Amino acid sequence: MTVPPVLVPPVDDQLPPIVEEGRRNWSGWICLGFLVALTVIGALSESLVPKPLGQRMHEDEQQVLQTLLQAQSRLALSKPTETKKAKTTLDEVVKDARTSEAMLIKQPDKDRMAAKLAIALESALKVKFNTRVAKILQFSKVPTDKLFYQIYRGVPLSRSKAEQLTKILPESPFVFKAAKVHLLENAGDKTALTRLVPVPVPARTQGLSLLGMGFLVLSVLTWSTILQKFKDGSLNPKGIPMDRISKLDADRLAVRAAQIFAMYLVIETGVSMLPKYEVDMYIRAFLMGALMLGGLLWLQRVEVDGKRISLEMLGITRRNLKSDLMIGFFGFVAEFPVALIMAGIGSAIFSFLPKATHPASEALARDHSFATVIPVFFLGVILAPLWEEIVFRGLIFPALKRLLGGIFPGILVSSFLFASMHPQGISIWLSLASIGAASCLISYQSRSLVPSMVMHFLHNSAVLCIALLVT
Repeated sequence: MTVPPVLVPPVDDQLPPIVEEGRRNWSGWICLGFLVALTVIGALSESLVPKPLGQRMHEDEQQVLQTLLQAQSRLALSKPTETKKAKTTLDEVVKDARTSEAMLIKQPDKDRMAAKLAIALESALKVKFNTRVAKILQFSKVPTDKLFYQIYRGVPLSRSKAEQLTKILPESPFVFKAAKVHLLENAGDKTALTRLVPVPVPARTQGLSLLGMGFLVLSVLTWSTILQKFKDGSLNPKGIPMDRISKLDADRLAVRAAQIFAMYLVIETGVSMLPKYEVDMYIRAFLMGALMLGGLLWLQRVEVDGKRISLEMLGITRRNLKSDLMIGFFGFVAEFPVALIMAGIGSAIFSFLPKATHPASEALARDHSFATVIPVFFLGVILAPLWEEIVFRGLIFPALKRLLGGIFPGILVSSFLFASMHPQGISIWLSLASIGAASCLISYQSRSLVPSMVMHFLHNSAVLCIALLVT
């Protein structure tokens, strides 16, 4: 009997799975389990183990400081008819700022970001300069810490010297912008606050609100259409590209998933070991992307137990491209609000754990320059959807579906694995699992991996845009 090649699309979805005789190969499952466990342990350590004091950003306190300076800027620009309202708003913000300042000065002496925020808040609130906190920066070995101390020490500088020093400070996080305001004001620049901390333009805020409302309406319409089609039985899912694989084929897919997973970890580790100050972030991102793409193209030519697993067999094809792009777009429209809701639920349930974060968001919080944004976009928006969809929806999902005997067990387990290998933390797992489940469902609906890649690309793009707007 001739053994059919892996991933032959079924002619009839009602046909039973292919039965292939032979000895099972559990090596792929074992290696995959080890790699996933290793990644999960790393993700949990990121979430559960407190970050070193020198690496904490204190995002909530950064926001409090920004809100305070924006309220002061609004009062400075307010018309006589708006002054009373602006003062009331400022008084409300000051209460939160005093609370944050009192909490920050109690932080350990090694928490330099807490010290910078405390000093900036004290300056904005015009309260007594805390010399104990200031000494943390005064005797720091980090140049920006020493400069920060000198700025708030209140030594008069010329306007030109102040302008030069502002160019040395980074643009973000916000505490450095507050330092620039203080520096320029001490040098006699009376417009520094309103220039550097502009009040949100009502038209822009209204535009973003209208955009959000429009997206929400489109999402509701999309969900109503999906539910109606489900109710009248007209969804007609085509099935995943590997509906009828044998258990031995599932083993092969596990081997290939483990190979790609290991390749990613090796490449990521190798690139991260390059000298940080000699290799530009653009080069790192390009190098990592080129190695991953090259590895994926090479692996599809390598047989697993006598069979090839090409990218086309996984469902990456130009057939029905227009339809796949549409499914991916509306899949994003449907899943994104759900992912946000699940993120809120996860944060509420796991509120006792550290706030969910990601190395990319932390990089964006520190710097919005193209040197940071472009590599984050390339790695997070283009590369991540590509390799993650291939591994989790193209390989692991159908393998688990065959091993566990059903579409929904395959979705559940593969989505949990997808969520748990991310470094953001446990509080975001529900949201990530919902993204994984949505990707599985639209792959099942279209018999293609293209829609899930499109959905994943749009989701990560939206998250990147939000991160740039709020940090």
